[in-house]
Amino acid sequence: MQSNYLSFKSFIAFSLVLATAIFALDLNMPWGVAGGVPYVALVLLALLAPRRRYIILMALLGTFLTIAGWFLSPPGGVPWVVTTNRFLAMFAIWVTAILGLNRRVFEERMCKAKMEAELLAAELETMVCTDSLTGIANRRFFDRTMDDEWSRAKRSRHMISLILLDVDFFKNYNDNYGHQAGDRCLKKVAQALIRHARRPGDLAARYGGEEFALILPGLESAKAMQIANNIQMYIESLQIPHEHSDAGTMVTVSLGVATLTLDQHMAKSMIIELADKALYRAKDNGRNTVVLADHNEDLN
Repeated sequence: MQSNYLSFKSFIAFSLVLATAIFALDLNMPWGVAGGVPYVALVLLALLAPRRRYIILMALLGTFLTIAGWFLSPPGGVPWVVTTNRFLAMFAIWVTAILGLNRRVFEERMCKAKMEAELLAAELETMVCTDSLTGIANRRFFDRTMDDEWSRAKRSRHMISLILLDVDFFKNYNDNYGHQAGDRCLKKVAQALIRHARRPGDLAARYGGEEFALILPGLESAKAMQIANNIQMYIESLQIPHEHSDAGTMVTVSLGVATLTLDQHMAKSMIIELADKALYRAKDNGRNTVVLADHNEDLN
């Protein structure tokens, strides 16, 4: 808000010049300069000051100079008219100051209300786009980000990689350890994805239930596979007990990886379909493994 106002140094300089000029005219003209009314200009200038208190200071200065000019200016005119003009000038100074203060208070309240509204909107946006359990992006934000990255990759004809992850035998985990333990497990898996979404454009998201996704714009298949393998090994290293899994005694994950170099004729659903089929093959191969999509086979 203060960017719309004068800097402190500029305000002081303008005020000194204006006050000196008006006071000099007041002292050298009979009856004063219209009875001191031009001192209102000091208050008007204060409306551009960076702080509210400067409006009061300029009103006090204008009042002081009006009284000083009253006694020091050359004699002349009808005394009661000169006196009335001086009092009217001081009245105008303080009316202008009060109106200016009210305006400044209104502006500050509007600015504060705008900032609070923007903050609330940002918080609501975060709530809408964040999964309430894991704290990472939800399916809605995943879809929006995928649309944006897909469009960007099509324009530049760059590649994009997608990893879909599923917690192995998670229903058995929930049934035997309880839903609270299941929630803690999903949070740890989500944090594992965040650890590996290191670049600015990468996005870790909860895709649904015990499924997660990792968008990797501009990343080739070999590096996407390396990240997927690192995620698999990291989650296994967490040593979360899962005695009711057919894939081992600890919580494990299956991952499907897909990479496409885009052209104008490709639809977003293609990479999701590829990653989903690769994930299905990972489950079919005994789980706790990573499978890279085969374009020729999986798109037919």
